[in-house]
Amino acid sequence: MNKVLIGGVLGGVLMFVWGAVAHMVLSLGHVGYSELSTTQEAALLGALAVAPPEAGLYMYPTMDTTNTPEARARNEERVKSHPRGIFSYTPKDPAFGMGGILGKEFATNVLCGLLIAVVLALGAVRSVGNRILVGTLIGAYAAVAVSFSFSIFYGFPTAFSGASLLFEAVGGLVAAVPPALMIKPRG
Repeated sequence: MNKVLIGGVLGGVLMFVWGAVAHMVLSLGHVGYSELSTTQEAALLGALAVAPPEAGLYMYPTMDTTNTPEARARNEERVKSHPRGIFSYTPKDPAFGMGGILGKEFATNVLCGLLIAVVLALGAVRSVGNRILVGTLIGAYAAVAVSFSFSIFYGFPTAFSGASLLFEAVGGLVAAVPPALMIKPRG
């Protein structure tokens, strides 16, 4: 159990380091993003200042969720005749700081490393190389399950999904290395 814990934490640390390299050196964190012009940003911020929503994740156009045939038809027509997408809104945050955000990201990465270590500790895969491959596939699964669905339903750019796949697959790979080396397969 100690090797699972230590391997998982070390895997999470490596995943965090990979994230820093991917964002700060390779710029993977910016792939697929577009910037608003100054005028567009001012108009958007002005609209949000007039009628600020609560913090949350919003989908547009707004859909009727009654799930009747009529509602589904109206929803389909709205999507055909309006722009569609999602946006995340957070009100002004004077206490915002990268330290807190990076601390939460680090904790999330350690949790991911621990999850991969637990899967590897189950012992179904014997060779170190194949156990690292399992971690890579876990990371790839996460990207495909989330980012590719966002591309399908919300129009996220294909480049974003591709960068996400690379980012998460490599994250799974590096997180799997310590537990794959430390935990001996059963049987």
